[in-house]
Amino acid sequence: MSLNQKIRSEVESKTNIFYVVSEGYAADHMFSWFCKSLNKHPDVFALLAHEGSRPKYLKERTRGERPNIENFSEFLHDMGMTYEALGDCYSYRTHHLIELNKFEKFKNIPKLYLIRNPVVWLYFYQQWRSSNMRMGSGKTNPLDWEWNVANHKYFEELNLKKYGKEDVDVWSFYQGLHLLDMTSETYISQFYRTERIEDIYGDKTKYSEIFSFLTNIALDKKSKYLENVFHKKEILYKGENILPEREENFSNFWESWQIEAFFKIIRPESIEIFEKFYSTLPKNTKNFFFKKQDCQNIFISSQLKSGTHLLRKIMQMITNQDYYEPFLNKEEPPNNKLLHNYHDLNLIRFPENKFYSWHNIINSDTKSLLLSSRTTNIFLVRNIYEILFSLFNHFKNDVDQSIKRSIGKSAQNQLFKNGYESAFFSLINGYTSSSFSFPGIRVIVEQIKSYCDFLKEKSSFFITYDHLVNNKESTIINLCKYLNLEITYESLQKILIDTSKENMGLNNPHVTKNRNKKIEEIKKSFHDGHIGALQFQVFSVFQDDHASRTFCDQLQLFDYKDS
Repeated sequence: MSLNQKIRSEVESKTNIFYVVSEGYAADHMFSWFCKSLNKHPDVFALLAHEGSRPKYLKERTRGERPNIENFSEFLHDMGMTYEALGDCYSYRTHHLIELNKFEKFKNIPKLYLIRNPVVWLYFYQQWRSSNMRMGSGKTNPLDWEWNVANHKYFEELNLKKYGKEDVDVWSFYQGLHLLDMTSETYISQFYRTERIEDIYGDKTKYSEIFSFLTNIALDKKSKYLENVFHKKEILYKGENILPEREENFSNFWESWQIEAFFKIIRPESIEIFEKFYSTLPKNTKNFFFKKQDCQNIFISSQLKSGTHLLRKIMQMITNQDYYEPFLNKEEPPNNKLLHNYHDLNLIRFPENKFYSWHNIINSDTKSLLLSSRTTNIFLVRNIYEILFSLFNHFKNDVDQSIKRSIGKSAQNQLFKNGYESAFFSLINGYTSSSFSFPGIRVIVEQIKSYCDFLKEKSSFFITYDHLVNNKESTIINLCKYLNLEITYESLQKILIDTSKENMGLNNPHVTKNRNKKIEEIKKSFHDGHIGALQFQVFSVFQDDHASRTFCDQLQLFDYKDS
């Protein structure tokens, strides 16, 4: 029997989904009321921050991660066939909405960003964390994550009221201010509509306008639905609390340490933006001054086999800091896949007097973390063919055995048992055995693509392996300028000597003997079929992102040179 094409024609129909985002609703009655009000209409269904709550209980992903928004939008579209309109409230953030503009199917859907009086928003943000985020006693994983991503270095620099991990009301207040300062830049955008939740809550006409914008359903001013939405709207739901002060007087409720923190953490330009929307912010009667962060959180992400150890050595010498690498000097994760989970933002840490260095892919949630932590970012890349040959040599000679990360003899034999040609295809497409797995060259391509995407929004220091090796002196000088560090001629010369090929190669067990000769031998088994397989990975990751592809082509990151 042939398939009936009309049966599922609705799948291709114009989508009826919408998104409402905020900076987290944290049991603020106005936010929950709005989502619940949408669900009072029989033809509308709205999810309430489901994707923020799921990780607390189901452990499918980390607290800071969200499902890919294109895939989640397809899920909503499928789920919404029964309704005139279906959407999600508060699971995502504004940067996710901007991502939607990449996808033709979803770029024109209704996207609404709800803002709240910053002082009141901060109260709910602080209270939500102080009450353990609606988790039971003894369950602190979400709060632990919040503590780990807070910008403690910066708060210490400002000489604010001291705190420990148990003082949730203090450090969450500081982190909330820090996030408010960052989000001021998102208040106005061409990619979504911004509205004050207070205006929607306080006026039926405004509510009707926003309802129609999201659902494409017109409301009659005398509709029973509208009367139902506003009837006894002030009654709180389970787990919600009444504000301790009227909103217009709320900053009077603050103690002196909170006033001090407000003006030291939030930039004057951010306050100007807030004042365009709200007139009830605290007054700077004691003339506190905003202070830019001095102690940099340095974040380095490098592609595999791109000169990571060389860059670390240089950074150690110019910053007088050591590097922090996940899993270093610890037992390896029980599953090798965890070692190669470069999407996991929970691996990112900024210990005191250390810079972070690993192979992260900058997904949307990692990007959000880096922006909120105001990191100084450095990316290191290399031609993907040279990476592939280096990986081949790496696994063939089990180079990581020197740092107790051996792939094991059985995995090594399995990878190379059918010869070099087969091993190349395994490394390009991915390889898994009972004791070891490698995700394939796609993860290398995803790394460079994620760096390109991040560079479109945030300036960073971008280095190629060739430039690092062949133009080391100028790279070090420019790196110091980027980090606002001074370097003397004597210090520069010492770095050049200590990081020379002779010193780095002879003293580093991570480098195999006669490496160049071995790689030339390896290349003899490489042919056009391998090139085609690798270029397919590049195409599938970059697809229509012509700007990023052109940038990479200019750096010759995807060019194959036979010699």
